Amino acid sequence: MNKVKDFVVKNAQWIAISVGGLWLLYMIYAHVLASPTATVEVKGAPQPLGPGAVDEYVKTAAIDPLKSGIANTNTIKDPKVDYVAQIKGAYELVGETPVAMIGNLMIRPTDIKGPQVAVVGPGGPVLQPREALGIPTAPAPTQVVAITGKSIVNGPGQNNAVGAQQRQLWVTVFGTLPMAELAKAFDAVKIPNVNVLPAQQTTLLKVEIIREELLSNGQWGNSKTIMSQPIDLANPASAPPPQFPDNQMLAQLQYRVWAAVNQKLIAQPGFFVVAKGDGWHMPGEEAKQIGLPEHVEPAPVVPVAPVPRPPVRPTPVRPPGMPPGQPRGPKGGPTGMISPAQSPATVTNVLQVFGGEPMPMPNPTGMPPGAPPPGSIPGSTGPGAAGAAAPPPQANAVGQAPAALFEPRFAADIQLWAHDLQVESGKTYRYKMRYTISNPLFTFKNLLPADKQALAAQFSIDSAISKESAPVQIPDTTSYFVNNANAGRASATIDVFVWGIGGVVKTRVTAEPGDLVDENLKLTLADVREGAGGDQIVILVDDNGNLIRRSRREDNRDTRYITLQKEAVSAPAGGPVGALGGQ
Repeated sequence: MNKVKDFVVKNAQWIAISVGGLWLLYMIYAHVLASPTATVEVKGAPQPLGPGAVDEYVKTAAIDPLKSGIANTNTIKDPKVDYVAQIKGAYELVGETPVAMIGNLMIRPTDIKGPQVAVVGPGGPVLQPREALGIPTAPAPTQVVAITGKSIVNGPGQNNAVGAQQRQLWVTVFGTLPMAELAKAFDAVKIPNVNVLPAQQTTLLKVEIIREELLSNGQWGNSKTIMSQPIDLANPASAPPPQFPDNQMLAQLQYRVWAAVNQKLIAQPGFFVVAKGDGWHMPGEEAKQIGLPEHVEPAPVVPVAPVPRPPVRPTPVRPPGMPPGQPRGPKGGPTGMISPAQSPATVTNVLQVFGGEPMPMPNPTGMPPGAPPPGSIPGSTGPGAAGAAAPPPQANAVGQAPAALFEPRFAADIQLWAHDLQVESGKTYRYKMRYTISNPLFTFKNLLPADKQALAAQFSIDSAISKESAPVQIPDTTSYFVNNANAGRASATIDVFVWGIGGVVKTRVTAEPGDLVDENLKLTLADVREGAGGDQIVILVDDNGNLIRRSRREDNRDTRYITLQKEAVSAPAGGPVGALGGQ
């Protein structure tokens, strides 16, 4: 044993070197001699490459072609794309033949109004239109009336299903867009003299209301502008309406296309389906109660005079320039007039084309594709040869919204309304209204003289602000009456009634001076005093420090209190007064 130990001690370094050498030989065998050749995947290579082939492949596949391309002195040919031909082909698909291009604007025969002068330019014939003097002003809405109510409504559901019921305080503000005044404003700046039809037309873009609150000092303040949401509250679309655009032209054009085919939603947005309470109604109509006899406390109705409606302008029986025997549409206009039921996506836009792709737009001309009215093109014959083209039928009935772009001189007054769903119980408001229309000269820069081309940059026109409506008081959702009081014990019993989805819930509160009576109304009992003839007077103070005097005798005789006691249900013991949800 000692011999072995001595041998190991004497030759330890050689033993270690031998073990290391054996381990090295094993690793060479295992990872080099006994394993397949290592390869790597190189993008573009037909097969995996070994370590020594990667550099050669990169040189031949990428570096050498790049050097060759840099050294090449030949001129690169830029393929020419005839966008004009592509756009003309798009018009031919819908049966239209453009007669000229003005910038990127395609002019159709049906768009031309009045005699033209053709000038041959570098790009071919270009129309020389008459001059427009400026951007028209928009008159303020008239006959502004506000009505209010409180209702239990069916909230919006999914897939056209009825949603959960919710309580809703609301105000709807009505006004009238005075079309005759708007037509005068267009005429004052010679818009009807622009002899390309789309540059004479406009569309309603949005409606806004300005709310003012009656403050405790008797002054009006807390002004807030509310943009009417163009949606049907009873059946909102799956996709929300687009936001009003900023200064980006493409977004502005897209919004105008959307607005032109959604005039009714913009002018007259739908209201919720009312399950109980105050039914939604027009000015001058009776406010009906829905869901009775289940009690919903009626809102005070402010008498409103009926809104006078102007007479309907007669539609021409046969517009000048229409040859005898030409078939007419259902409303006296020429055939080819687009109806609200037709899809606007099938009609090609004549206002703007980007990248050769026509944008969808309703046909604003009222004429069939490819059928120019006689007298509208130089060299044509017919009754309109010496003057303007035939006027189209009236764009809308009185009070209704147009179906698409419209000329004010051929349209009737539009009834506008907007909903305010963020009102507070018991407050008093008054409202003003304004609307916004599209600038008829927007994007028509090349139609205008050089000194007027800036007029085409403005997207929209805001109307003047209307006069204030009569004040409206929002119905109370919480009422309270003194049930009993005792000045000697300095206590009072007060019944609090809260309106909610399930009806009216009553909670009886016994309080002493300093106690909070109702957390929603923020009323605190201040004092109880003796009144005349044994009456008990209860003094309350609100959150603003205002003192409120209530008589036990008067409250006990109040018919509203008597009715509410009969019809209300009692709140669970210990339950909060206002725990009903909703607004």
